[in-house]
Amino acid sequence: MGEKSVVWFELSHAEMIRLVRVCNLITDVPGAPTDVKASDIDDSSLTLSWHPPKNNGGAEISGYYVERRTGFNPRWITVNRKLVQIPTLTMSDLIEGRDYEFRVIAENEVGMSKPSDTAGPYKAQEPYGECLSRW
Repeated sequence: MGEKSVVWFELSHAEMIRLVRVCNLITDVPGAPTDVKASDIDDSSLTLSWHPPKNNGGAEISGYYVERRTGFNPRWITVNRKLVQIPTLTMSDLIEGRDYEFRVIAENEVGMSKPSDTAGPYKAQEPYGECLSRW
């Protein structure tokens, strides 16, 4: 391991105020959301949830975009046009029998994060127990 060193500066009050202002301006895009999972899956809908990024980039998270793709299609489609404010989204336009993969992108005032790890595939289908109980 390398050695750590500390450098001390003598600053006037005015210089300290400028330094604080500069430090407050340093922001970056957020880190990627984590732990993306689907629940309440049926033949046409599911609820996706995730954890906010561990690093917000120094600015409040404005919201999230959810992307999905089907089967082996390499193209990701954005699910929501407006930012989702909370880390959960229910989708009700799935096609029965199709496999879906999802990822989430966080946004702050600086820009968008890298996508989360891919979650899925999840198949749009009735849970086995419910299917049998209809007969």
